[in-house]
Amino acid sequence: MSLVCTICGHTWETTPPQAVLISRNSRVAMYDIDGEVHSLRRVMTAEQKHNRWHKTKKVGCEFCFPPPEPQPVEHEVVTAPSASTNSIEKPEIEDDDESLTSMQMAFRRINRR
Repeated sequence: MSLVCTICGHTWETTPPQAVLISRNSRVAMYDIDGEVHSLRRVMTAEQKHNRWHKTKKVGCEFCFPPPEPQPVEHEVVTAPSASTNSIEKPEIEDDDESLTSMQMAFRRINRR
């Protein structure tokens, strides 16, 4: 549990050894640290606050049921196309003009030009 000064905002992990206790309250303690007066209060960690809120597991609590850790995404390395992939021949499809619809025949005429 860390300590924070309510006057200046400085934080300590424990009470410094050179600190002299001036007065103590239920929430804060006044210390003289190197000639400066600090009003130190305890800061609870998130886990300590969680244990104070409820003792049993509650639905919707991010500490009782933490969200799943994201899985690392593996990216595929894309290389430049080789000469063999550029020379792929398109297969010729032989269709009878009778089996084509009117739209297919129109597009075929446009593409021949």
